[in-house]
Amino acid sequence: MTLETHQWNVKPKLCIATDNFLPRWDGIARFLSEIIPRLVAHYEITVIAPDFGTYEDPNIRLVKIPLTKMFKVGDFNVPKLKFRLINKVIKNQDVVFTQTIGPIGYAAITAAKSRRFQSLHSSTASNGSLCRKQ
Repeated sequence: MTLETHQWNVKPKLCIATDNFLPRWDGIARFLSEIIPRLVAHYEITVIAPDFGTYEDPNIRLVKIPLTKMFKVGDFNVPKLKFRLINKVIKNQDVVFTQTIGPIGYAAITAAKSRRFQSLHSSTASNGSLCRKQ
């Protein structure tokens, strides 16, 4: 079974794991805000992202990770390490894309690799990683 010919014409499940997301606006949030609408026709999308406040999109499932209160980098509150939650989300996915290698991105890559996802790393400046089931 390939992603293009997924069983029974069901959309493959894509998980986007990111340490930056809307409503906090930066380059990563902008990239994701532009790419997600293009992907929803082809994938059932779950986004694992920090809880930066209210954001709703009826086309995606959003899993919010709470922020740490004690650790801050500039104006950025770092998300907590929630390995169990992220692992639970990843186990039901066909493809995992990490936009960042912060706590959420690291936990997602670790979960994907432990489930024997094939890892593809981008050579772009954003250093995104894509993992899919073998």
